[in-house]
Amino acid sequence: MEGEDLSMKLVGVSGALAGEKTSAAVGSVLAAARQLDSRIETELIDLRGI
Repeated sequence: MEGEDLSMKLVGVSGALAGEKTSAAVGSVLAAARQLDSRIETELIDLRGI
C-alpha cells in the first residue's frame, strides 16, 4: 500500500428530533476530525429534517 492516497469518510448522525445541541456537538466532532487529518471527508446527517 505504499504510495497510495488513503482517504476516509466520516458520517455523523444527529438523531435528536428537537433542539440543536446534538447536531452542533456532532458537527464539532466532525470539524475536529477534519483538523486532525485534512484527507477525512465528513458529512452530517440531521434527522430533524426528515
